[in-house]
Amino acid sequence: MPNTFARWIDSWRFRLFRPGFHVLYHYELRKAGWREAMASDVSIFDGERVLEVQMRQSGIAPILSAALPKARFSVVDLDGGQTEEGSEAITYHNERFNRRSGSFDVVLCSMALHPLPPAGKLALLKEIRRVLRHGGSVFIADIDKPFTAIERRLLRGLAYYFGSHTTAAHLDGTWVELIKQAGFTDVKTLKSKTHFTARITILRARRR
Repeated sequence: MPNTFARWIDSWRFRLFRPGFHVLYHYELRKAGWREAMASDVSIFDGERVLEVQMRQSGIAPILSAALPKARFSVVDLDGGQTEEGSEAITYHNERFNRRSGSFDVVLCSMALHPLPPAGKLALLKEIRRVLRHGGSVFIADIDKPFTAIERRLLRGLAYYFGSHTTAAHLDGTWVELIKQAGFTDVKTLKSKTHFTARITILRARRR
């Protein structure tokens, strides 16, 4: 009986927590200043083929496409959301993009890793590497190891929202090691800063 009551209490806590956290999380993805910070660090030239992998329309392709009208943008939203007008939508199914190896000059991975379990993170990074040309760059922005109480609270909320197995590598910062495990080289931190309630780290890596 006590266990049943505890489960009932937890279910109601989750029902009350989820709507409020959903609003906070959506704001962090779409409104926090990390998008402009990432856009300022990305190196893209006119005519290049660019893939953006995003979560819940959190990407920066709309910001970049206005300044780079001749670059060709393709977007995949892992949450199934609609892509912005002007970008070609592609799919990611069974851990594969519907594109050939080396199809893109640059890949942007915008807040797409933290909702995935460890195996899913690594699989996505390996597939990004496959579709990136040799010598191409990937720019990754995601939630990193918290330094403050409010940053830790957000990650605890994400653990409740997506499952603790998805956020463990972001709590201790080891998600960055997965980029190297996926076969990328020259992994470099470009920025690491608190935006609203989360520490967002922006990195660049290359496919040799």
